[in-house]
Amino acid sequence: MRVRNYRTVGPEQRLSLLPGMTLVGPNNSGKTNLLRAVQMFFTGYENVLGYRRATDLTFGAGSQQTSLVASFTIDGHARDAEVLTLLDELHAIVGTQRDSDTFTVNLYFTGVNDTPVYRVFGNVKVPVADRPTFSRKQKQLVELLLGTFRVHYVPSAKSITSLYDDLLKPFVTHAAFQAIEPHLDGIQAELDSVAQSLNEELNAVGLSGIQSSFRLPTRSTDLLAGFELMLSDPSSTTLSEKGQGIQSTVLFASFAWITEQEKLVEGVPLWLIEEPESYLHPELTKALYAVLETLSNSSTVVATTHSLAFVPTDHSLVQGVDLDPATRRTVVSDFRSHAEATQRIRRSLGVQFSDYYNLAECNVFLEGPSDKELMLWALSQLDPNGVTYPLLGASLLEDFGGVKQLEGFLKATYAPIRDERALVAVFDGDSAGQQSRQNLQQYFGQKEVPFDPNRDFVSVRNGFAVEGLFPDEAVMEMHDQHSSWFQTYSVDSSGDLEPFQIKDGRKSDAIRFLKQAAPSMVDWDRRWLSFLSAIDSALQTQIERLARQQ
Repeated sequence: MRVRNYRTVGPEQRLSLLPGMTLVGPNNSGKTNLLRAVQMFFTGYENVLGYRRATDLTFGAGSQQTSLVASFTIDGHARDAEVLTLLDELHAIVGTQRDSDTFTVNLYFTGVNDTPVYRVFGNVKVPVADRPTFSRKQKQLVELLLGTFRVHYVPSAKSITSLYDDLLKPFVTHAAFQAIEPHLDGIQAELDSVAQSLNEELNAVGLSGIQSSFRLPTRSTDLLAGFELMLSDPSSTTLSEKGQGIQSTVLFASFAWITEQEKLVEGVPLWLIEEPESYLHPELTKALYAVLETLSNSSTVVATTHSLAFVPTDHSLVQGVDLDPATRRTVVSDFRSHAEATQRIRRSLGVQFSDYYNLAECNVFLEGPSDKELMLWALSQLDPNGVTYPLLGASLLEDFGGVKQLEGFLKATYAPIRDERALVAVFDGDSAGQQSRQNLQQYFGQKEVPFDPNRDFVSVRNGFAVEGLFPDEAVMEMHDQHSSWFQTYSVDSSGDLEPFQIKDGRKSDAIRFLKQAAPSMVDWDRRWLSFLSAIDSALQTQIERLARQQ
Protein backbone atom coordinates (compact mmCIF):
# COMPACT_ATOMS: atom_id res chain seq x y z
CA MET A 1 0.00 0.00 0.00
CA ARG A 2 1.19 3.51 -0.83
CA VAL A 3 0.12 6.26 1.56
CA ARG A 4 0.30 9.98 0.78
CA ASN A 5 -0.90 13.09 2.64
CA TYR A 6 -2.51 11.26 5.54
CA ARG A 7 -1.95 12.67 9.03
CA THR A 8 1.84 12.64 9.62
CA VAL A 9 2.51 11.04 6.22
CA GLY A 10 3.33 13.65 3.60
CA PRO A 11 5.24 12.46 0.53
CA GLU A 12 4.24 8.97 -0.56
CA GLN A 13 5.45 6.13 1.68
CA ARG A 14 5.34 2.48 0.65
CA LEU A 15 4.04 0.05 3.26
CA SER A 16 4.62 -3.67 2.75
CA LEU A 17 1.70 -5.91 3.69
CA LEU A 18 3.49 -9.24 3.65
CA PRO A 19 2.09 -11.66 6.26
CA GLY A 20 4.00 -11.12 9.49
CA MET A 21 5.18 -7.60 8.61
CA THR A 22 6.21 -5.60 11.70
CA LEU A 23 6.69 -1.83 11.96
CA VAL A 24 9.28 -0.54 14.41
CA GLY A 25 10.13 2.99 15.43
CA PRO A 26 9.86 5.54 18.24
CA ASN A 27 6.62 6.86 19.68
CA ASN A 28 4.74 9.48 17.64
CA SER A 29 6.56 8.55 14.43
CA GLY A 30 3.42 7.52 12.53
CA LYS A 31 3.10 3.75 13.00
CA THR A 32 -0.53 4.02 14.13
CA ASN A 33 -1.34 6.37 11.25
CA LEU A 34 -0.06 3.80 8.77
CA LEU A 35 -2.21 1.04 10.27
CA ARG A 36 -5.19 3.40 10.28
CA ALA A 37 -4.56 4.17 6.61
CA VAL A 38 -4.80 0.46 5.78
CA GLN A 39 -8.00 0.16 7.80
CA MET A 40 -9.39 3.30 6.14
CA PHE A 41 -8.85 1.86 2.67
CA PHE A 42 -11.03 -1.17 3.40
CA THR A 43 -14.00 0.70 4.91
CA GLY A 44 -15.68 1.37 1.55
CA TYR A 45 -17.94 4.11 0.33
CA GLU A 46 -19.66 4.85 3.64
CA ASN A 47 -16.64 6.54 5.29
CA VAL A 48 -17.44 4.69 8.52
CA LEU A 49 -14.18 5.84 10.15
CA GLY A 50 -15.21 9.45 9.60
CA TYR A 51 -12.36 10.80 7.46
CA ARG A 52 -12.26 14.59 7.73
CA ARG A 53 -10.00 16.68 5.58
CA ALA A 54 -9.66 19.23 8.35
CA THR A 55 -8.04 16.72 10.71
CA ASP A 56 -6.76 13.84 8.55
CA LEU A 57 -5.11 15.66 5.64
CA THR A 58 -1.46 16.22 6.49
CA PHE A 59 -0.55 19.77 7.50
CA GLY A 60 0.61 22.12 4.77
CA ALA A 61 -0.86 19.99 1.96
CA GLY A 62 -2.86 22.89 0.53
CA SER A 63 -5.19 21.72 -2.22
CA GLN A 64 -3.68 18.23 -2.37
CA GLN A 65 -5.66 15.14 -1.38
CA THR A 66 -5.10 12.13 0.83
CA SER A 67 -4.29 9.18 -1.43
CA LEU A 68 -4.22 5.50 -0.45
CA VAL A 69 -3.18 3.14 -3.26
CA ALA A 70 -3.38 -0.60 -2.66
CA SER A 71 -1.90 -3.21 -4.96
CA PHE A 72 -3.74 -6.52 -5.31
CA THR A 73 -2.65 -9.79 -6.91
CA ILE A 74 -5.13 -12.48 -7.89
CA ASP A 75 -4.21 -15.78 -6.20
CA GLY A 76 -7.11 -18.14 -6.87
CA HIS A 77 -9.66 -16.93 -4.31
CA ALA A 78 -13.26 -17.95 -4.97
CA ARG A 79 -14.26 -14.42 -6.00
CA ASP A 80 -11.21 -13.84 -8.20
CA ALA A 81 -12.91 -14.94 -11.41
CA GLU A 82 -15.66 -12.36 -10.94
CA VAL A 83 -13.09 -9.67 -10.09
CA LEU A 84 -11.08 -10.46 -13.23
CA THR A 85 -14.23 -10.40 -15.38
CA LEU A 86 -15.14 -6.92 -14.12
CA LEU A 87 -11.55 -5.77 -14.53
CA ASP A 88 -11.49 -6.95 -18.15
CA GLU A 89 -14.80 -5.23 -18.82
CA LEU A 90 -13.39 -1.95 -17.49
CA HIS A 91 -10.31 -2.37 -19.70
CA ALA A 92 -12.55 -2.94 -22.72
CA ILE A 93 -14.46 0.29 -22.05
CA VAL A 94 -11.28 2.41 -22.06
CA GLY A 95 -9.68 0.43 -24.91
CA THR A 96 -6.88 -1.27 -22.99
CA GLN A 97 -6.01 -4.84 -22.04
CA ARG A 98 -4.99 -6.41 -18.74
CA ASP A 99 -1.41 -7.70 -18.92
CA SER A 100 -1.09 -9.31 -15.47
CA ASP A 101 -3.03 -10.51 -12.45
CA THR A 102 -1.85 -7.50 -10.42
CA PHE A 103 -3.76 -4.24 -10.34
CA THR A 104 -4.11 -1.19 -8.11
CA VAL A 105 -7.02 0.65 -6.56
CA ASN A 106 -6.74 4.28 -5.45
CA LEU A 107 -8.83 5.84 -2.67
CA TYR A 108 -9.05 9.58 -2.17
CA PHE A 109 -11.56 11.92 -0.56
CA THR A 110 -13.26 14.80 -2.33
CA GLY A 111 -15.94 17.46 -1.92
CA VAL A 112 -17.20 19.33 1.12
CA ASN A 113 -18.48 16.09 2.64
CA ASP A 114 -15.14 14.25 2.29
CA THR A 115 -16.72 11.62 0.06
CA PRO A 116 -14.58 8.49 -0.49
CA VAL A 117 -13.75 7.98 -4.18
CA TYR A 118 -12.22 4.72 -5.45
CA ARG A 119 -10.55 4.51 -8.84
CA VAL A 120 -9.20 1.39 -10.52
CA PHE A 121 -7.41 3.05 -13.44
CA GLY A 122 -6.41 6.40 -12.02
CA ASN A 123 -6.87 9.26 -14.50
CA VAL A 124 -7.78 7.35 -17.68
CA LYS A 125 -10.25 9.01 -20.05
CA VAL A 126 -13.60 7.27 -20.25
CA PRO A 127 -15.84 7.97 -23.24
CA VAL A 128 -18.77 10.17 -22.19
CA ALA A 129 -21.36 7.66 -23.36
CA ASP A 130 -19.70 4.87 -21.36
CA ARG A 131 -19.20 6.75 -18.09
CA PRO A 132 -22.38 5.51 -16.35
CA THR A 133 -21.52 1.88 -17.22
CA PHE A 134 -17.87 2.35 -16.26
CA SER A 135 -18.80 3.92 -12.89
CA ARG A 136 -21.30 1.17 -12.12
CA LYS A 137 -18.88 -1.65 -12.94
CA GLN A 138 -16.01 0.06 -11.13
CA LYS A 139 -18.10 0.41 -7.97
CA GLN A 140 -19.23 -3.20 -8.32
CA LEU A 141 -15.61 -4.35 -8.56
CA VAL A 142 -14.49 -2.26 -5.56
CA GLU A 143 -17.38 -3.45 -3.38
CA LEU A 144 -16.72 -7.07 -4.37
CA LEU A 145 -13.01 -6.67 -3.66
CA LEU A 146 -13.37 -4.91 -0.31
CA GLY A 147 -16.13 -7.28 0.72
CA THR A 148 -13.69 -10.15 0.40
CA PHE A 149 -11.45 -8.81 3.16
CA ARG A 150 -12.13 -9.02 6.88
CA VAL A 151 -10.08 -6.24 8.48
CA HIS A 152 -9.55 -6.29 12.24
CA TYR A 153 -7.86 -3.37 13.95
CA VAL A 154 -6.49 -4.24 17.39
CA PRO A 155 -5.39 -1.03 19.17
CA SER A 156 -2.99 -1.11 22.08
CA ALA A 157 -5.10 1.18 24.25
CA LYS A 158 -8.37 -0.78 24.12
CA SER A 159 -9.38 -2.95 27.07
CA ILE A 160 -9.27 -6.74 26.78
CA THR A 161 -12.96 -6.88 27.66
CA SER A 162 -13.81 -4.56 24.76
CA LEU A 163 -11.66 -6.57 22.37
CA TYR A 164 -13.35 -9.78 23.52
CA ASP A 165 -16.81 -8.26 22.99
CA ASP A 166 -15.90 -6.82 19.57
CA LEU A 167 -13.83 -9.67 18.13
CA LEU A 168 -14.33 -13.06 19.72
CA LYS A 169 -17.82 -12.95 21.22
CA PRO A 170 -19.72 -12.36 17.93
CA PHE A 171 -18.09 -15.44 16.36
CA VAL A 172 -18.71 -17.60 19.42
CA THR A 173 -22.32 -16.50 19.51
CA HIS A 174 -22.76 -17.20 15.81
CA ALA A 175 -21.18 -20.66 16.15
CA ALA A 176 -23.46 -21.53 19.08
CA PHE A 177 -26.52 -20.22 17.21
CA GLN A 178 -25.73 -22.46 14.24
CA ALA A 179 -25.67 -25.45 16.62
CA ILE A 180 -29.11 -24.73 18.07
CA GLU A 181 -30.82 -23.33 14.95
CA PRO A 182 -32.21 -26.73 13.85
CA HIS A 183 -33.91 -26.98 17.24
CA LEU A 184 -35.57 -23.54 17.29
CA ASP A 185 -38.98 -24.91 16.31
CA GLY A 186 -38.87 -27.33 19.24
CA ILE A 187 -37.80 -24.54 21.59
CA GLN A 188 -40.63 -22.37 20.34
CA ALA A 189 -43.11 -25.24 20.85
CA GLU A 190 -41.98 -25.60 24.49
CA LEU A 191 -42.35 -21.86 25.02
CA ASP A 192 -45.85 -21.97 23.47
CA SER A 193 -46.73 -24.75 25.93
CA VAL A 194 -45.61 -22.55 28.83
CA ALA A 195 -47.62 -19.63 27.44
CA GLN A 196 -50.70 -21.82 27.08
CA SER A 197 -50.45 -22.82 30.74
CA LEU A 198 -50.21 -19.15 31.74
CA ASN A 199 -53.22 -18.28 29.61
CA GLU A 200 -55.27 -21.05 31.19
CA GLU A 201 -54.52 -19.59 34.60
CA LEU A 202 -55.48 -16.12 33.41
CA ASN A 203 -58.77 -17.46 31.99
CA ALA A 204 -59.49 -19.23 35.26
CA VAL A 205 -59.42 -15.93 37.16
CA GLY A 206 -61.53 -14.07 34.61
CA LEU A 207 -58.72 -12.36 32.67
CA SER A 208 -59.38 -13.96 29.31
CA GLY A 209 -58.68 -10.67 27.57
CA ILE A 210 -55.01 -11.00 28.43
CA GLN A 211 -53.02 -13.49 26.44
CA SER A 212 -49.31 -14.32 26.94
CA SER A 213 -46.74 -15.62 24.46
CA PHE A 214 -42.96 -16.05 24.19
CA ARG A 215 -41.08 -14.81 21.15
CA LEU A 216 -37.57 -16.00 20.31
CA PRO A 217 -35.11 -13.23 19.35
CA THR A 218 -34.47 -13.13 15.64
CA ARG A 219 -30.78 -12.25 16.09
CA SER A 220 -28.26 -14.73 17.44
CA THR A 221 -26.62 -12.03 19.56
CA ASP A 222 -29.93 -11.39 21.34
CA LEU A 223 -30.67 -15.06 21.85
CA LEU A 224 -27.21 -15.98 23.15
CA ALA A 225 -25.99 -12.95 25.05
CA GLY A 226 -24.71 -14.65 28.16
CA PHE A 227 -21.53 -16.41 26.97
CA GLU A 228 -18.48 -15.99 29.17
CA LEU A 229 -14.98 -17.25 28.47
CA MET A 230 -13.74 -19.27 31.45
CA LEU A 231 -10.07 -20.07 32.15
CA SER A 232 -8.67 -22.65 34.55
CA ASP A 233 -5.11 -22.28 35.88
CA PRO A 234 -6.12 -24.37 37.85
CA SER A 235 -8.98 -22.37 39.44
CA SER A 236 -11.74 -21.62 36.95
CA THR A 237 -12.65 -17.94 36.59
CA THR A 238 -13.81 -15.65 33.81
CA LEU A 239 -11.35 -14.07 31.39
CA SER A 240 -11.78 -10.65 32.99
CA GLU A 241 -10.67 -12.00 36.37
CA LYS A 242 -7.28 -13.20 35.09
CA GLY A 243 -4.14 -11.12 34.88
CA GLN A 244 -3.78 -8.85 31.87
CA GLY A 245 -0.93 -10.93 30.44
CA ILE A 246 -3.05 -14.10 30.41
CA GLN A 247 -6.01 -12.14 29.03
CA SER A 248 -3.92 -10.82 26.12
CA THR A 249 -2.38 -14.17 25.26
CA VAL A 250 -5.69 -16.06 25.31
CA LEU A 251 -7.43 -13.38 23.26
CA PHE A 252 -4.70 -13.40 20.62
CA ALA A 253 -4.84 -17.19 20.53
CA SER A 254 -8.52 -16.90 19.57
CA PHE A 255 -7.64 -14.93 16.42
CA ALA A 256 -6.60 -18.14 14.65
CA TRP A 257 -10.07 -19.62 15.22
CA ILE A 258 -11.72 -16.37 14.07
CA THR A 259 -9.60 -16.56 10.92
CA GLU A 260 -10.83 -20.11 10.25
CA GLN A 261 -14.45 -19.00 10.65
CA GLU A 262 -13.98 -16.14 8.20
CA LYS A 263 -12.34 -18.38 5.64
CA LEU A 264 -15.37 -20.71 5.77
CA VAL A 265 -17.33 -17.90 4.08
CA GLU A 266 -14.47 -17.10 1.67
CA GLY A 267 -13.24 -14.10 3.65
CA VAL A 268 -9.61 -12.91 3.55
CA PRO A 269 -8.58 -11.88 7.10
CA LEU A 270 -6.28 -8.92 7.64
CA TRP A 271 -5.10 -8.24 11.21
CA LEU A 272 -3.72 -4.80 12.10
CA ILE A 273 -2.25 -5.16 15.58
CA GLU A 274 -0.77 -2.36 17.65
CA GLU A 275 1.92 -3.24 20.17
CA PRO A 276 0.95 -6.84 21.05
CA GLU A 277 3.35 -6.62 23.99
CA SER A 278 0.98 -4.22 25.81
CA TYR A 279 -0.07 -5.52 29.24
CA LEU A 280 2.08 -8.60 28.66
CA HIS A 281 4.21 -10.25 31.32
CA PRO A 282 7.77 -10.98 30.07
CA GLU A 283 7.41 -14.72 30.62
CA LEU A 284 4.51 -14.81 28.14
CA THR A 285 6.35 -12.92 25.39
CA LYS A 286 7.70 -16.00 23.63
CA ALA A 287 4.32 -17.74 23.72
CA LEU A 288 2.47 -14.75 22.27
CA TYR A 289 5.08 -14.24 19.54
CA ALA A 290 4.59 -17.90 18.55
CA VAL A 291 0.81 -17.30 18.46
CA LEU A 292 1.29 -14.39 16.04
CA GLU A 293 3.66 -16.43 13.87
CA THR A 294 1.00 -19.13 13.56
CA LEU A 295 -1.64 -16.49 12.76
CA SER A 296 0.61 -15.13 9.99
CA ASN A 297 0.57 -18.55 8.33
CA SER A 298 -3.18 -18.35 7.77
CA SER A 299 -3.81 -14.61 7.38
CA THR A 300 -2.11 -11.29 6.77
CA VAL A 301 -0.81 -9.83 10.04
CA VAL A 302 0.71 -6.36 10.22
CA ALA A 303 1.88 -5.28 13.67
CA THR A 304 3.70 -2.42 15.35
CA THR A 305 5.99 -3.00 18.30
CA HIS A 306 8.40 -1.43 20.78
CA SER A 307 9.59 -4.84 21.98
CA LEU A 308 12.74 -6.55 20.75
CA ALA A 309 11.04 -9.92 21.26
CA PHE A 310 8.39 -9.14 18.60
CA VAL A 311 10.80 -8.19 15.81
CA PRO A 312 10.95 -11.00 13.19
CA THR A 313 14.38 -12.51 12.59
CA ASP A 314 13.76 -12.12 8.84
CA HIS A 315 14.60 -8.44 8.30
CA SER A 316 12.54 -8.37 5.08
CA LEU A 317 9.48 -8.58 7.36
CA VAL A 318 10.44 -5.42 9.25
CA GLN A 319 10.01 -1.80 8.21
CA GLY A 320 11.22 1.23 10.12
CA VAL A 321 8.96 4.20 10.80
CA ASP A 322 10.59 7.50 11.74
CA LEU A 323 9.64 11.15 11.90
CA ASP A 324 11.93 13.30 9.79
CA PRO A 325 13.17 15.98 12.24
CA ALA A 326 13.30 18.61 9.51
CA THR A 327 9.85 18.11 7.96
CA ARG A 328 8.04 16.37 10.85
CA ARG A 329 6.78 13.82 8.32
CA THR A 330 6.62 10.06 8.60
CA VAL A 331 9.28 8.15 6.66
CA VAL A 332 9.11 4.38 6.05
CA SER A 333 12.37 2.53 5.41
CA ASP A 334 13.64 -1.01 4.91
CA PHE A 335 16.49 -2.72 6.77
CA ARG A 336 19.57 -4.60 5.61
CA SER A 337 19.82 -6.85 8.66
CA HIS A 338 18.05 -7.97 11.83
CA ALA A 339 20.59 -6.06 13.93
CA GLU A 340 19.80 -2.86 12.04
CA ALA A 341 16.06 -3.41 12.54
CA THR A 342 16.31 -4.00 16.28
CA GLN A 343 18.67 -1.07 16.70
CA ARG A 344 15.69 1.32 16.31
CA ILE A 345 13.95 -0.25 19.28
CA ARG A 346 17.07 -0.44 21.39
CA ARG A 347 17.64 3.26 20.88
CA SER A 348 14.05 4.24 21.62
CA LEU A 349 14.06 2.11 24.78
CA GLY A 350 17.52 3.23 25.81
CA VAL A 351 18.63 -0.41 25.51
CA GLN A 352 21.79 -1.07 23.50
CA PHE A 353 23.47 -4.17 22.21
CA SER A 354 26.66 -3.15 23.96
CA ASP A 355 24.87 -3.05 27.32
CA TYR A 356 24.91 -6.84 27.32
CA TYR A 357 28.71 -6.71 27.55
CA ASN A 358 28.70 -3.90 30.11
CA LEU A 359 30.84 -1.66 27.90
CA ALA A 360 31.82 1.90 28.72
CA GLU A 361 31.50 4.98 26.51
CA CYS A 362 35.12 4.40 25.39
CA ASN A 363 36.59 0.90 25.06
CA VAL A 364 39.94 -0.58 24.08
CA PHE A 365 40.02 -4.26 23.17
CA LEU A 366 43.39 -6.01 23.62
CA GLU A 367 44.69 -9.43 22.67
CA GLY A 368 45.74 -10.71 26.09
CA PRO A 369 46.45 -9.91 29.74
CA SER A 370 50.06 -8.88 29.14
CA ASP A 371 48.93 -6.21 26.67
CA LYS A 372 46.50 -4.85 29.27
CA GLU A 373 49.09 -4.93 32.05
CA LEU A 374 51.68 -3.05 30.02
CA MET A 375 49.20 -0.42 28.77
CA LEU A 376 48.04 0.32 32.31
CA TRP A 377 51.67 0.56 33.40
CA ALA A 378 52.56 2.93 30.55
CA LEU A 379 49.62 5.18 31.37
CA SER A 380 50.64 5.29 35.03
CA GLN A 381 54.16 6.35 34.00
CA LEU A 382 53.36 8.79 31.21
CA ASP A 383 49.94 10.21 32.08
CA PRO A 384 49.12 9.47 35.74
CA ASN A 385 46.48 12.22 35.94
CA GLY A 386 44.73 11.42 32.66
CA VAL A 387 45.49 14.82 31.15
CA THR A 388 47.43 13.87 28.02
CA TYR A 389 45.23 10.92 27.05
CA PRO A 390 41.87 11.68 28.68
CA LEU A 391 39.78 9.26 26.59
CA LEU A 392 42.23 6.39 26.89
CA GLY A 393 42.63 7.00 30.61
CA ALA A 394 38.85 6.76 31.09
CA SER A 395 38.41 3.75 28.81
CA LEU A 396 37.46 0.20 29.65
CA LEU A 397 40.45 -2.00 28.77
CA GLU A 398 39.28 -5.50 27.88
CA ASP A 399 41.59 -8.40 27.06
CA PHE A 400 40.42 -11.60 25.36
CA GLY A 401 43.06 -14.17 26.25
CA GLY A 402 44.49 -14.35 22.76
CA VAL A 403 44.32 -12.80 19.33
CA LYS A 404 42.04 -15.50 17.89
CA GLN A 405 39.52 -14.91 20.65
CA LEU A 406 39.65 -11.17 19.95
CA GLU A 407 39.15 -11.79 16.24
CA GLY A 408 36.14 -14.05 16.85
CA PHE A 409 34.48 -11.62 19.23
CA LEU A 410 34.90 -8.70 16.83
CA LYS A 411 33.44 -10.68 13.93
CA ALA A 412 30.36 -11.45 15.99
CA THR A 413 29.77 -8.10 17.68
CA TYR A 414 31.79 -5.25 16.20
CA ALA A 415 29.20 -4.04 13.66
CA PRO A 416 26.41 -3.29 16.17
CA ILE A 417 28.79 -2.13 18.92
CA ARG A 418 30.50 0.50 16.74
CA ASP A 419 27.14 2.22 16.26
CA GLU A 420 26.73 2.57 20.03
CA ARG A 421 30.16 2.90 21.64
CA ALA A 422 33.63 4.20 20.88
CA LEU A 423 35.73 1.06 20.38
CA VAL A 424 39.35 0.67 19.30
CA ALA A 425 40.93 -2.77 18.87
CA VAL A 426 44.67 -3.19 19.43
CA PHE A 427 46.71 -5.81 17.57
CA ASP A 428 50.28 -6.90 18.08
CA GLY A 429 52.54 -6.37 15.08
CA ASP A 430 53.68 -9.99 15.08
CA SER A 431 52.55 -12.51 12.45
CA ALA A 432 49.52 -13.67 14.47
CA GLY A 433 48.31 -10.12 15.07
CA GLN A 434 48.82 -9.17 11.43
CA GLN A 435 46.92 -12.25 10.24
CA SER A 436 43.91 -11.57 12.47
CA ARG A 437 43.87 -7.91 11.52
CA GLN A 438 43.92 -8.81 7.81
CA ASN A 439 41.16 -11.40 8.32
CA LEU A 440 38.96 -8.80 10.00
CA GLN A 441 39.58 -6.16 7.33
CA GLN A 442 38.58 -8.65 4.64
CA TYR A 443 35.54 -9.83 6.62
CA PHE A 444 34.22 -6.35 7.38
CA GLY A 445 35.05 -5.15 3.89
CA GLN A 446 32.65 -7.71 2.45
CA LYS A 447 29.97 -6.44 4.81
CA GLU A 448 30.74 -2.76 4.06
CA VAL A 449 31.58 -2.14 7.72
CA PRO A 450 34.47 0.35 8.15
CA PHE A 451 37.55 -1.09 9.86
CA ASP A 452 40.40 1.32 9.25
CA PRO A 453 43.87 1.72 10.82
CA ASN A 454 44.26 4.36 13.55
CA ARG A 455 40.49 4.84 13.51
CA ASP A 456 38.96 1.48 14.30
CA PHE A 457 42.11 -0.37 15.25
CA VAL A 458 45.73 0.37 16.17
CA SER A 459 48.68 -1.91 15.49
CA VAL A 460 51.75 -2.25 17.70
CA ARG A 461 55.21 -1.80 16.18
CA ASN A 462 55.45 -3.65 12.86
CA GLY A 463 56.65 -7.23 13.35
CA PHE A 464 56.75 -7.00 17.14
CA ALA A 465 54.50 -7.95 20.03
CA VAL A 466 53.70 -5.31 22.66
CA GLU A 467 57.10 -5.84 24.35
CA GLY A 468 58.63 -4.33 21.21
CA LEU A 469 57.49 -0.88 22.37
CA PHE A 470 60.33 -0.86 24.89
CA PRO A 471 63.74 0.40 23.79
CA ASP A 472 65.75 -2.13 21.79
CA GLU A 473 68.59 -1.66 24.27
CA ALA A 474 66.36 -2.92 27.11
CA VAL A 475 65.44 -6.08 25.16
CA MET A 476 69.09 -6.70 24.22
CA GLU A 477 70.14 -6.28 27.85
CA MET A 478 67.44 -8.75 28.90
CA HIS A 479 68.73 -11.26 26.35
CA ASP A 480 72.28 -10.82 27.61
CA GLN A 481 71.14 -11.65 31.13
CA HIS A 482 68.32 -14.12 30.47
CA SER A 483 68.66 -15.69 27.03
CA SER A 484 66.66 -18.73 28.18
CA TRP A 485 63.52 -16.57 28.37
CA PHE A 486 63.46 -16.17 24.57
CA GLN A 487 61.76 -18.47 22.08
CA THR A 488 63.39 -16.56 19.20
CA TYR A 489 65.91 -13.71 19.15
CA SER A 490 68.09 -12.09 16.48
CA VAL A 491 69.72 -8.89 15.30
CA ASP A 492 70.34 -7.87 11.70
CA SER A 493 73.69 -7.13 10.01
CA SER A 494 73.67 -3.62 11.43
CA GLY A 495 73.12 -4.93 14.91
CA ASP A 496 69.51 -3.70 15.08
CA LEU A 497 66.97 -5.81 16.93
CA GLU A 498 64.71 -8.03 14.85
CA PRO A 499 61.27 -9.33 15.90
CA PHE A 500 61.60 -11.68 18.86
CA GLN A 501 59.38 -14.01 20.86
CA ILE A 502 59.27 -14.59 24.62
CA LYS A 503 58.44 -18.04 25.94
CA ASP A 504 54.91 -18.23 27.37
CA GLY A 505 56.15 -19.26 30.79
CA ARG A 506 58.53 -16.31 30.96
CA LYS A 507 56.17 -13.49 29.94
CA SER A 508 55.76 -12.19 33.48
CA ASP A 509 59.50 -12.26 34.12
CA ALA A 510 60.22 -10.40 30.89
CA ILE A 511 57.62 -7.72 31.56
CA ARG A 512 58.92 -7.17 35.07
CA PHE A 513 62.49 -6.83 33.78
CA LEU A 514 61.56 -4.37 31.02
CA LYS A 515 59.45 -2.17 33.34
CA GLN A 516 62.42 -1.88 35.71
CA ALA A 517 65.16 -1.39 33.11
CA ALA A 518 63.54 0.88 30.52
CA PRO A 519 62.74 4.10 32.47
CA SER A 520 66.44 4.69 33.15
CA MET A 521 67.25 4.75 29.44
CA VAL A 522 67.29 7.86 27.25
CA ASP A 523 64.16 8.39 25.14
CA TRP A 524 62.69 5.11 26.46
CA ASP A 525 59.07 6.32 26.04
CA ARG A 526 59.24 7.34 22.35
CA ARG A 527 57.35 4.34 20.96
CA TRP A 528 54.96 4.24 23.92
CA LEU A 529 53.98 7.89 23.45
CA SER A 530 53.28 7.34 19.76
CA PHE A 531 51.29 4.19 20.51
CA LEU A 532 49.14 5.77 23.27
CA SER A 533 48.56 8.89 21.20
CA ALA A 534 47.30 6.80 18.28
CA ILE A 535 44.77 5.02 20.51
CA ASP A 536 43.52 8.22 22.18
CA SER A 537 43.19 9.93 18.79
CA ALA A 538 41.26 6.95 17.40
CA LEU A 539 38.87 7.11 20.36
CA GLN A 540 38.33 10.81 19.70
CA THR A 541 37.52 10.03 16.09
CA GLN A 542 34.97 7.43 17.23
CA ILE A 543 33.34 9.87 19.66
CA GLU A 544 32.99 12.50 16.93
CA ARG A 545 31.57 9.93 14.50
CA LEU A 546 28.93 8.82 17.00
CA ALA A 547 27.97 12.43 17.69
CA ARG A 548 27.43 13.06 13.97
CA GLN A 549 25.52 9.81 13.63
CA GLN A 550 23.16 10.68 16.48
